[in-house]
Amino acid sequence: MLPECTFYFLRHGETDWNARGLMQGNTDIPLNTSGRAQAQSVRKCVEALGIETICASPLSRASETAHIVNTEMKRPVMVIDALREFTMGERDGTTFGPWFQGWRSGDLHIEGAETRVDFLERALSGLLAALEHPGPVLIVSHGGLFGAVKHYGRLDDALQVRNCDLVRLEPPPSEGDGWRCRFRDVELQDWVHAKDWM
Repeated sequence: MLPECTFYFLRHGETDWNARGLMQGNTDIPLNTSGRAQAQSVRKCVEALGIETICASPLSRASETAHIVNTEMKRPVMVIDALREFTMGERDGTTFGPWFQGWRSGDLHIEGAETRVDFLERALSGLLAALEHPGPVLIVSHGGLFGAVKHYGRLDDALQVRNCDLVRLEPPPSEGDGWRCRFRDVELQDWVHAKDWM
């Protein structure tokens, strides 16, 4: 399970494949112009958090986002391989469809893809490695990795992160509860409860 410490999660900025609704998986698609602008827009919000360590996926869309938000802070950026997106094999570059639920449930084998069970185990190892660093920690990663955070934090599965959404995650207030999750509204300059973000 996740260690009981507050941390932050930032999904990478937009890529051309995001804009086209294509599954990226481990295909290393770079940020596009909009994605770099998104990272610049959220940078001031990140700078106000008192971040001590940034941990990022090795895929360029995440690592570049991390470096953009770290322009002024100049915090250590730790690249952790286990924070990369899930591997979708032959489905990379295609659109989401009913097949995705088959993968999630374990009923569908996809050539070259990791199983959801394997992905969740790998993602947890990456999250644990990230949260061993001095905090507060900012994790810059992918939508799939946020899915693992939802799984281990017992968050609403319907909750989604858009490109460059910044999320604050706090340990459960009591045993048996899920983690507390708030999204940063860049325009309002305030934190919004997850249920109001969906």
